[in-house]
Amino acid sequence: MLHTRRENVLFIDRVGYDWYRMPDGGPVLDPERYRVTLLTRPGLGDRARPGECAEVMTLDIGDDGLRDGIAEAVHRRVGLDRVLAFTEGLLLPVARLRDRLGIPGPSADSVVPFRDKSAMKAVARGGGLPVAEWAEVDTAAEALPLLAAHGRIVLKPRAGYGSAGLHIVSDEAELRALDADRATDLTYSQAEQFIDAPMVHIDAAVFQGRLHTVVPSRYLTSTLAFTEGRPLSTVTLDDPELVARCVRFTEQVVEAFKVTDSVLHLEAFLTDDGRLVFSEVACRAGGSSIGAMVRSVTGVSIHEAMVRLALGQAPTTAYPRRGAAAGMLLVYGRHGKVARIDDDAVPRKWLVERRLAVEPGQWFRPAHMAGGGLATYVVTGATQREVRERLAFVEAHTTVEYAADEHDPEDV
Repeated sequence: MLHTRRENVLFIDRVGYDWYRMPDGGPVLDPERYRVTLLTRPGLGDRARPGECAEVMTLDIGDDGLRDGIAEAVHRRVGLDRVLAFTEGLLLPVARLRDRLGIPGPSADSVVPFRDKSAMKAVARGGGLPVAEWAEVDTAAEALPLLAAHGRIVLKPRAGYGSAGLHIVSDEAELRALDADRATDLTYSQAEQFIDAPMVHIDAAVFQGRLHTVVPSRYLTSTLAFTEGRPLSTVTLDDPELVARCVRFTEQVVEAFKVTDSVLHLEAFLTDDGRLVFSEVACRAGGSSIGAMVRSVTGVSIHEAMVRLALGQAPTTAYPRRGAAAGMLLVYGRHGKVARIDDDAVPRKWLVERRLAVEPGQWFRPAHMAGGGLATYVVTGATQREVRERLAFVEAHTTVEYAADEHDPEDV
């Protein structure tokens, strides 16, 4: 009997192995074809079911020395064929690890334009995409000329994502205050012109250089809503002309960034004259439950697609579809021990996903980023209008109650 050698795969993950499953519930990395060593965060090791991984190790995967040391040891022992990671903050360090070990996969040079914000803008502009004026900076004060030219600018930290550490600045005093506030411990890499326009996000899967799946959506609130204690919401677009423009725009991005097999999370401003202006692009799934939105309207799982595309395989389209339109609501919370999340009035038949960061009785510790919701809801409907109405209902009928002030045990 002929036995095919299994590929040795190191999978470095921070969200949980159960995000990467096929429609039948099995892992995307079939254990009969892949011998998987899983590195994941403490508390998530049981997300891989018995027999799905050869080894599971829990650790602080943000510790570069520890993570890479384990990876190198595994490589010496079994000879790794692939090293996979899909978390934005890990894309570049893991690409460097692959380069160092001589393992196939996206190289550091190919990943840099998706992580370095100035390189990203340069590639976009070189590809003919409209881009806001920007400047590379090492301190906030270096953005003074751009502020003088535009009156309002945005500062972005070098390694930021999820809108964490992003600052909108309208005068010189605000700029200088950012440099004076060393508690932020942020090193800026880019300042750019502020564009006062709604933002769309486009979530796509690209197979062999062509769009396999594309879902354009529009944020109904700012991605900085978490800084103001307001919910973040988004809804899929259903205007045919605007959808077609978003598809063409995404094709331009694919060409400019030379994308072959990857998922993309793309953000662009929608100006009053109907133009799309490039903001950012990431070669990973959209955060929070955007994947559930995409899955419910297309039958494609972006998380499954990330793995299959990394293996050179087309995504499947067999996931259940729930409606023509979908939307997501993130309800943020304050630091505290959650006593109750009251959403009993929300009709469960609307929901594709209801996800709680913590259960009642547990402590919620805000992540201070756009995807760090306490409660996340994905709803579907026949039209964008119906979904927006349902999102508004969910927001109005969801309340969070906290226990009397107690000392957080992690503050000890």
